[in-house]
Amino acid sequence: MGNGAATPQTCPITATWLGWSGAVVGQGRAGWSKFADRYDWLMSFRSLTGKLLVSPPWADDQNFTRSVVLVLAHSPDGAFGVVLNDESTTGVDTIADVVGPAWAALLAPPESIFVGGPCQTSSVIALGMINQNNGQSEVQWEVTVVDLNQDRPRPEITRIRLFAGYAGWAPLQLESELDRGGWFVATASPEDSLTDEPDELWQRIMSRNGDPYARIPTDPRLN
Repeated sequence: MGNGAATPQTCPITATWLGWSGAVVGQGRAGWSKFADRYDWLMSFRSLTGKLLVSPPWADDQNFTRSVVLVLAHSPDGAFGVVLNDESTTGVDTIADVVGPAWAALLAPPESIFVGGPCQTSSVIALGMINQNNGQSEVQWEVTVVDLNQDRPRPEITRIRLFAGYAGWAPLQLESELDRGGWFVATASPEDSLTDEPDELWQRIMSRNGDPYARIPTDPRLN
């Protein structure tokens, strides 16, 4: 892709299938048993795209202390998303220099760049709030990734938020973390992604899911 040669396009499931099937050649019965286990997992795979990953109070990864991650893509080949509640000190003036004044004018409060995660922190991902009204009496909102390479935002984009970097998982890594209790999974609402109270987001989502851990203070000395 980029060297001029034609590259076969395969869907993530096909690519994963080919990788697993090739790995068992020459391993005999043990190899095929492992392949069968992974095949069963693949057939039962459920994508978490669009869901929230909420770190539990006991999470020991400093990158994700009381974090809320919006999963932007999840397939058998891995996953990635952005942390919704890690606000940086980079303000609107710097943002206007990076993306231009037309995009900067749509920044949702608080008007700063958020730290999307520890991966590729020099890259910027933008989420936009889209008005899906289409002439209907009831306004419907959708949050989606927007293309900042456009000179001007589309009229239906009402607000945006910028994230430096992202959170990424290799194949089976997120599933392993979920099995160990490393994340809660919650349903996202449009206002979560562009919340104007990011410091309250973790506790609000935990509370709305009825989890008693939401009452645990960040500093245990306050308990």
